[in-house]
Amino acid sequence: MASDATDVLGIEGGGTKTTWARVARDGTVRAQGEAGPGNSLLLDDEALWELFRVIAGAAGTDVAAIGGAFAGCAQPSEQARVEKYLREVWPQVTTVRVMEDTRSILAAMFGDGPGIVVIAGTGSNVAGQKSLATPIEKAGGWGHLFADRGSAYDVARRGMEAVLALWDEERRIDVLGREFLAATKLASLEELVPFLLRDTSKTTVASYAPCVFMAAQHGDRTACELLDEAAGELARRVVAVAKRLGVRPVRVVLTGGLFENQAEYRARFHKALKRVMPGAQVNLADVPGVLGAARVAMADGVFLKNAGVEIARPRASSPSPGNRRLPASAGSGAARSEKGRSQMEFGNEEAKTLKPIAEPARMAAFSAASTEQRNPRSRGLDKRTIPQLVDLFIREEQYVDRALLAQRGAIARAAALVAKKLQAGGRLIYVGAGTSGRLGVVDASEMPPTFNAPPEQVQAIMAGGSPAVFKSKEGAEDARDTAVAELRARGLAKNDVVCGIAASGQTPFVLAALEEARKRGAGSILVSCNPKRRIKTPVDVAIDLPTGPEIVTGSTRLKAGTATKLVLNMLSTIAMVRLGRVSDNLMTNVQATNDKLRARCVRLVEALAKVDAAKAQAVLEANGWRVPAALEALKGRGKKRG
Repeated sequence: MASDATDVLGIEGGGTKTTWARVARDGTVRAQGEAGPGNSLLLDDEALWELFRVIAGAAGTDVAAIGGAFAGCAQPSEQARVEKYLREVWPQVTTVRVMEDTRSILAAMFGDGPGIVVIAGTGSNVAGQKSLATPIEKAGGWGHLFADRGSAYDVARRGMEAVLALWDEERRIDVLGREFLAATKLASLEELVPFLLRDTSKTTVASYAPCVFMAAQHGDRTACELLDEAAGELARRVVAVAKRLGVRPVRVVLTGGLFENQAEYRARFHKALKRVMPGAQVNLADVPGVLGAARVAMADGVFLKNAGVEIARPRASSPSPGNRRLPASAGSGAARSEKGRSQMEFGNEEAKTLKPIAEPARMAAFSAASTEQRNPRSRGLDKRTIPQLVDLFIREEQYVDRALLAQRGAIARAAALVAKKLQAGGRLIYVGAGTSGRLGVVDASEMPPTFNAPPEQVQAIMAGGSPAVFKSKEGAEDARDTAVAELRARGLAKNDVVCGIAASGQTPFVLAALEEARKRGAGSILVSCNPKRRIKTPVDVAIDLPTGPEIVTGSTRLKAGTATKLVLNMLSTIAMVRLGRVSDNLMTNVQATNDKLRARCVRLVEALAKVDAAKAQAVLEANGWRVPAALEALKGRGKKRG
């Protein structure tokens, strides 16, 4: 796509993602895309600069003005910090306008006129303006620690609280509780709480809000009342903002994931607002806030297409010094093509989204991966009989064994590193995307029930968050800054070890995590199935499994997935053995959460203490079904008799 040095770049950063759009002076969007989380208050200087660097690599640096709208960016000091790094990454830009994210949405929907926007996504906020030149009036938006009423986080958290309260009072699980259990693939509330406590981040908790909506659709009274309360609180905040603005009649626009994806929530809000403000006009936002950010930054009073609003020329501030520079490849043409040009304009709901495309070197590296090559042994796959297909799959498994043997030394070094870090009180943190990420989640989730390990001792970070475990979000693997933010949120330290899992060995999400681990002095391990990977990053141990091409070209859930799972089995299990969480080859620290496991505990105590089943069960019951405690109790009794 042809670029123009008079273009304007709009950036809108939220708690979950950042969107950007490169806009021509006539309002046409030349290119747009997404990056990682952009709440500026939650990003340190390095993370903020990295976020902007990623955007510049796709959008280009040859723009005349930048409008940046970010969650948490309300104070002048924070706006100055953000502007500093915008100018470092785009040193030639003349105009930079930094604002909180509500301003961009207001500008997108109301231009220079009055209106109120209600945001209900991961967080929530209600904000209004009389004009672009007047201060914003707000109610809410204080963050999830201070309620964020009406947000996805609030809805999910209150739903979980209601489920646990019902269990405490009546030992009963209602429809809402069953929705939470189904979403987490768990069988009991006793399992649910430890699972949820493994990741209490705002984004992860908010991802369970659909459980409440699903329960409400099935008529669950608690869920319906909860949603009505949440919608009512947002409506009352609209009233408060309208009073301060002194505007009648009130135009209200709804935006954010809850309103956009849950028609039921829109209906409940509209009903609640009608009760307290009958004359309000309510619509769903049809112009992205990122275009509002670009609109505010327009520097020459141009009338934008479909906007009809003249924007005054903003005052350019002096450039701030910086010592970082973009790589040569991150120029204006890094991610655009004339053929893929978007004709989206302000107010056009039928616009097509143009995502940034990787630079040629990266594309070539992915194409050259051994997992992307065609397997000559599986040619004619669609013509074979079922018995022939079964035989083929069985024969291909020999390459898994060969791959493991070829990397035996590297696997041993990695296992020793993991054991050393965990013995020092550190954590093993798996990081992956797609199938690789899910394998990390599976292995981490098995550590507490199998070895009674603390839930935080072995963790997994999945590109795209918890929802991506059950519903594919393959595009999330390119979000480098999200991986860094996740590790920083967990307080990555020197005693920890990050194990990046990527069949290609080149996944940006994984490589960024490994780079962050090295930067912070933590251990770093890469598990890949691509020995000839072209994109390399320094790690303490690289396990490159030569599993070869897949039966179905590129389907790394097959041999690559099997080999990877076996490596993860070894890393975590060997570490637990070294931590003393097994006796001989017995699972003595198992959590007895069901009848099968309680029967296993009885057999363990029988074998190790040389007592009958009745005695073993009685002692286990007296010691909370903890095998080590039961063995210790029996040992003590034996000493007394002696």
